[in-house]
Amino acid sequence: MGKILDTLPEPVPGLAAERMRVGRSEITRVVEWLGPIRTVGELFPATPAQVWRDNASWLAPHFWDPGQWRTGRRSRPGWCALRA
Repeated sequence: MGKILDTLPEPVPGLAAERMRVGRSEITRVVEWLGPIRTVGELFPATPAQVWRDNASWLAPHFWDPGQWRTGRRSRPGWCALRA
């Protein structure tokens, strides 16, 4: 079995690094979809809208999409293995 030689930065901002070498092969995470999944009202019904507006400077765009009032960022990854 090969040894992991290195880990490179993930090309999608905000996701963990997911590229590695195992022997002569490179395995790369391929993000098929990335986006918010629920409205803030569905996930946090007791939180007033003003709280989201007051904290927009650090919530948007990674944790909250103020244009759609959606949050709960998710991704659907796939994997690609290449052998040199």
